[in-house]
Amino acid sequence: MVVRLKLEELKRGLKVVLVCSSCLLASLIACFMFVAKAILVAMPNWIGLAIVMAIASFVVYVGAYAFHVFLDSAFILMDSKYFAKRGLKACA
Repeated sequence: MVVRLKLEELKRGLKVVLVCSSCLLASLIACFMFVAKAILVAMPNWIGLAIVMAIASFVVYVGAYAFHVFLDSAFILMDSKYFAKRGLKACA
């Protein structure tokens, strides 16, 4: 009973993580598009392009991390034994 309750709480928390990480990815892409457009309109030269590329490298880094969290939570929700497959035996 206690183990089942903890598994249900874990799944409920993972659903929240899944939704939050997908919202983070969508908002990250949308905000980058608006910021990049504003920078390129304000500075349509090489400096503006360099600033946009610097911001893009940060967006890719954060986006890759958020996508990793999204995939992990999706895989765990599909198969609860995914923890053990990843070597996280304490959580399985």
